[in-house]
Amino acid sequence: MTKHYLKFAKNIYTQFGEDGIIEELFKNLNIEGGVVMEFGAWDGIYLSNTYRLWRYNKKFKAVLIESDISKYNEMAAMIKPFRNVKCFNSFVSPKKEDVFSVDNILNGCIFDTDPNSLSLISIDVDSCDYHIFESVCEHKPKVFIVEAGAGDVYDMDYISYDSGCSLKSTTELAASKGYKLVCHTGNGIYVRNDLVDKLPKSDYSPASLYCNHKEIDVLAKTGPDGKVMEQIYFLTAPYQAFIDKEKSENIHYNPNFH
Repeated sequence: MTKHYLKFAKNIYTQFGEDGIIEELFKNLNIEGGVVMEFGAWDGIYLSNTYRLWRYNKKFKAVLIESDISKYNEMAAMIKPFRNVKCFNSFVSPKKEDVFSVDNILNGCIFDTDPNSLSLISIDVDSCDYHIFESVCEHKPKVFIVEAGAGDVYDMDYISYDSGCSLKSTTELAASKGYKLVCHTGNGIYVRNDLVDKLPKSDYSPASLYCNHKEIDVLAKTGPDGKVMEQIYFLTAPYQAFIDKEKSENIHYNPNFH
């Protein structure tokens, strides 16, 4: 059966069903904790691929990076009570030698980021995603999520510093790094080759997994129960009210009472 992991798509915080997909994928890979890294993390919760992991499972630690100062300040206030999260206000550099490259940020991190501990890196900067992905050489997370453009044709090479990259180009880069595409949601989701045998048997060929605009629109309309709504879930008033309430509760969170 093609597009196996899309059967589990659901959005609690995410944009294109990643909450449910990550949940099922981590179950298959026996990932129960570890370090997750996300950028741009925005306010730390809105459309986040990692929030549900570090907020509701104490075995996860998070490194969150956001370049927009106002959103970073929101995030810093929200995560202040949580000792398992570190956030940075910076651009992530696609240059390997830069102090704010992915590898150098993780090298300076207080968390253990070896291949057994680093569970996920999520890259979503709406521009040079490919180049940042390319720059990650020292660290080998179990799973990469990389924003990769959608359209009506899979078999297209496209790499732009300013406007993203195609799934085909990103998947070829992932293969050179030792990763296999296992799902596409508008983001390419890649699993490290030494872990792929843990996954259910399915057709994981890029041509079979590729989602066009119409399919991605369905994923954006998928709610927390996995059912497709009439409108995009993260644009609904209930979603925004839910996010605002959660942020407020986090700011006043007292870990001594949990």
